[in-house]
Amino acid sequence: MNQPGRKESRFSLDELRYLAREFAHSLLHLGLLLVSAGKWDWLNAWVCIGLALLSQGINAAVLKKYNPALLAKRARLIQPGTKPFDKVFVLLYMPIAISISIISGLDAVRFGWSNLPGFLNLVGVVIYLAASVFGSWAMAVNQHFEATVVIKTDGTQKVCAIGPYQYLRHPGYAAAIIGSISYPLILGSCWGLILVSLLIALFIARTIKEDRVLQEELPGYREYAARVRARLAPFVW
Repeated sequence: MNQPGRKESRFSLDELRYLAREFAHSLLHLGLLLVSAGKWDWLNAWVCIGLALLSQGINAAVLKKYNPALLAKRARLIQPGTKPFDKVFVLLYMPIAISISIISGLDAVRFGWSNLPGFLNLVGVVIYLAASVFGSWAMAVNQHFEATVVIKTDGTQKVCAIGPYQYLRHPGYAAAIIGSISYPLILGSCWGLILVSLLIALFIARTIKEDRVLQEELPGYREYAARVRARLAPFVW
């Protein structure tokens, strides 16, 4: 039996389900990269997915300590009340993300369509680590960082204005965009970068739609938006 005030250290079934999905997602992309490259010892692919797994592990530990309820919430990708535009986002995101891995493997290794300078691989690693830290910070402080856009109607959902939300209204999306740029850089694929531009456009569209919904449906968000002007990039937008 747990002592009063002591946090549960074990992962619940929902939390494990979320972690398993993230792990499987990384393994899927590792397989896509290696098969498309036709080379099982492609170091860049192993580094890229190794960083993803490391980031997932650290993020899980951070959430377990600072925002444990969120782990269970994110177990379900499409929750009841998910906005229709976000269901469309999920449907579009998946094939684009898969295409990036396949094209990057074909480009960087199998056919060599492009050749990025080697130092950009290291730049990509640095960018990925920075994006992971920033994204984990946003998840740690926001009790409502669900996988999809949901507005609670019972009055329990509040505007998050701490942590990175003091500077950006959508730091999670900003981290996702930055992280997506790092992926083809680590792999050394120029064509992967071109496909990432589609992913960035998708996240920008999602940001616009979600921000509009929050201003219309979440009490206090309009006032928050008036104080924090930047959506994704300070002094830019």
